[in-house]
Amino acid sequence: VVTGASMRRDGSGLLLRTQTEVWFYEVGQSGFEAALGVTPCSLPAPDEPQAEAIAWLLDGSGYRTMSEGKSEPLVGVTCQ
Repeated sequence: VVTGASMRRDGSGLLLRTQTEVWFYEVGQSGFEAALGVTPCSLPAPDEPQAEAIAWLLDGSGYRTMSEGKSEPLVGVTCQ
């Protein structure tokens, strides 16, 4: 079950968050639909009690995730 999603600002990539995983879909010239037809890459997924949100950094160099709940930390992952 997908709990969060974020499209890279330049439209080149989509992140999908589930309770336990983060999936990356590269969106190329073929477009969004074609990207979803390809097996995604698995990215680091922080261990969060109720993973609900994900968002790219504005420059696309990484992403942040957050769990639902009171005082949950914002977790950062840097892409290389």
